[in-house]
Amino acid sequence: MKVAILGCENSHAWNFAKHINENEKYKDIELVGIFGYDDEGAQKITEKGHCNYVTDDPHEFLGKVDAIICTARHGDNHYECCMPYIKAGIPCFVDKPFTADLKKGEEMIAEARKSGALLCGGSSLKFMPELKKIAEFIKEKGQVTAGNLTAPVNLFNEHGGFFFYSQHLIEMMLTAFGEGIKSVYARADEDKKKITFIADYGDFDVTGHYYECYHYTCDLVSREGTMHAENIAGRDGAKMSEWFLEEFDEFVNMVKNKEMKMSYERLLLPVKILNAIYESYKTGKEVEIK
Repeated sequence: MKVAILGCENSHAWNFAKHINENEKYKDIELVGIFGYDDEGAQKITEKGHCNYVTDDPHEFLGKVDAIICTARHGDNHYECCMPYIKAGIPCFVDKPFTADLKKGEEMIAEARKSGALLCGGSSLKFMPELKKIAEFIKEKGQVTAGNLTAPVNLFNEHGGFFFYSQHLIEMMLTAFGEGIKSVYARADEDKKKITFIADYGDFDVTGHYYECYHYTCDLVSREGTMHAENIAGRDGAKMSEWFLEEFDEFVNMVKNKEMKMSYERLLLPVKILNAIYESYKTGKEVEIK
C-alpha cells in the first residue's frame, strides 16, 4: 500500500512516518513522499530517514498512491489538500480539526459520497480507554445525571484560533456521552484564555471547560455512581502514543478492508458542535445543533 503525508507540522506526521518505516506491523506500507507547509516539519522526517521525497505540490501524488494522510495543522488546509483526492475516490485520513469551516467540511463529505472516498480521522482522544468504559457504563446502566469535561485550548495562533486544538474535548464528549446533543450555550474570557459551555443532551447536561493546562478529564455522574477518566499530556505521553497507533490502525484497516468505522455524519459532527460553540460565545446566545 502506497501512502503520502500532506502537512507534516505536527507529531502525528512524525509518528506515522516513523511507524511506517520501523514497525514490522506496517511493513507492507510505503511512504512515497511528503508535502509540508513548513520546512522544519519535513526536515524532521527526512533527517530520520523516514522519507526521502518532499514536494511543494500537495496534489502531486494523485494517481501515485492508494491513500493519503493529511496532518496539516490548520483545519482549512485539509480542504485544500484533500479535495482533489476525495473527488478521485482516494481514501483519506484527516487530522483534527476535520475542518474549521463547516461549509468546507460539508463539501468534502458531499464529494466523498459521490466518489465513494473512504474517510477517517479527527482526534485521537476518542481512543482513551477510560472514555470507552464510561460509554459502556452508560449503555448498561443509563440514568445519567450530568457530565463534565476539561481539555486545553489555544485561542491565539496561526492555525485557526479556537478551532486548532478544540476538537479533542468534543471527541471525548461524543465518545463518552454519545451524539445526541441538541444545543450548546457558551461563554468565554479570551483575556484569561478560557471557554465554558453547556451541551444540552435533553435528559441531562454536559459542561465543557477549555483552558490553558494540558489535562484531559471526563467525569460521569449517574444514579448508579460516578466515573472519572484522566490523561495529563507529558505524564501520560506513552498512553497517548498508543492512541496514535490505534488511530493509524483505523486508517490502515479502512483502506485494506474498504470499510469506514465512523460514518460521514459522525466525522462532521465535531465541526458542527465547534462552530456552534464559537457562535454562542461570540453572540451570547444558545445555538441549536442541527
